[in-house]
Amino acid sequence: MSEINIKKLEEILGTGAVKINEPMSAHTTFRIGGPADAYAEASSSSELLSVLNYLTEEKIPFEIIGNGSNLLVSDAGFRGVIISVKPWGANPSEKDADGGTKYKTEELPDGSLRATVSAGCLLSTF
Repeated sequence: MSEINIKKLEEILGTGAVKINEPMSAHTTFRIGGPADAYAEASSSSELLSVLNYLTEEKIPFEIIGNGSNLLVSDAGFRGVIISVKPWGANPSEKDADGGTKYKTEELPDGSLRATVSAGCLLSTF
């Protein structure tokens, strides 16, 4: 595994979007979990893609999470980068940073409805 270049992550996501040795207990509904080497919040699909390209090229382990609902993280933490897409779901009626629709509904041929929401959307918001 390559060393995580925090400056590179901040270059992609912006200053303040990356935290080192972040306790995952702060990001799970069960409030458990040790520190991740790095915790980063991506606010758009282009940011997420750029981060994934960087981490993949450097062979750095990563996991993608939404709001941390029903997520169990070991007390030993996570060696790698946790990428949260939580900011995408903050207000599903807005467009994301890339101009994409965060929320839409469509009627299917059988008369039922299909709803599509962004990752990280809270069920109560939906």
